Amino acid sequence: MSGVVPKVMLGVATVLVVAVVVGALAVLDSPAVAREKRRDTVLSGDLGCMRRQIGTLYRKNKVLPSNAEVARLSCLDQPMSVSGVSYVPTGDATYRLCATFRYPAREQTYPVARAHPAGYHCFNENAAERE
Repeated sequence: MSGVVPKVMLGVATVLVVAVVVGALAVLDSPAVAREKRRDTVLSGDLGCMRRQIGTLYRKNKVLPSNAEVARLSCLDQPMSVSGVSYVPTGDATYRLCATFRYPAREQTYPVARAHPAGYHCFNENAAERE
C-alpha cells in the first residue's frame, strides 16, 4: 500500500503541471502575435507624436501643414508610404490620421496609445485644440 500513495501523488502532480503549462500557453501570445501587438503599440505612439507635431506646426503657422511637411516629421522610423500612415486634412484645423492595425486596442492610454479596432482606422483630430 505504501507504494501506491507516492504513485498517486506523482500522478496528481503531473496532471497539475500539465494543466498549468496548458493554461499558460492558452493565455500567453505567441512570439509572432506579441511582435504584431508591439508594432501596433509603436504605430499608435507614432501617430500621437505626429498629432503633437502637427498641432505645433498649426499653432506656429495658423494653417495645417502640407502632406510633404507631414511626411518629413521625425515621428516615423519609416516613410509614411511604407508604414501605411496617411494624413488627410478635412478642414481649416481638422484632419485625419489613419493607419492599419493588426489587433484591436480596447484600452485608452492617451496620449501614447488610443483605443482602435483591428484593420484600417482613422482618428479625427483638431490641431487647434491644445493637449
